Amino acid sequence: VTTRISVVAALNVAALQIMLTGAYVFDAYFSAEKAIDTFVGEKEAFPAGPPFFSVRMLDQSVAFYLERTVTQVETKGELADGIAAEPEKFIEKMSDFEAKWRALDEAYAVMSPKTFQELQAAGLPMTVMVKDPRRVFVARGRWPPVEVRAPGTAR
Repeated sequence: VTTRISVVAALNVAALQIMLTGAYVFDAYFSAEKAIDTFVGEKEAFPAGPPFFSVRMLDQSVAFYLERTVTQVETKGELADGIAAEPEKFIEKMSDFEAKWRALDEAYAVMSPKTFQELQAAGLPMTVMVKDPRRVFVARGRWPPVEVRAPGTAR
């Protein structure tokens, strides 16, 4: 009986390990952490100065892992009350976003692959920083930005 219990326990542990390893594959679908780490770096902060837009999507993990606010474009979602309190953090029309994006020297955005294709076809100047299954992160201006900094220091 003890041997059977040991075998069942070992199989349960092995099954749990396989499940957890398999769940890791889907991580990029649910969280922007890995994508953001590729262009920010672990333990580093994304610059707070240039604007960052979330275009036609609401993904709370983006603002969380960037450690900064983002300006919503066309999609309010559950942020409608907050946007009502701070309307300057929302752009209602895509045409207004496009005009603002073109006027900026440096800006960043996240959007779905479909929205990226639409804006790319419309000729919006964007440089892809990184893609994952649900998101395309883009930059306005040179990417990576030209800057001199000591290794290991925050941006």
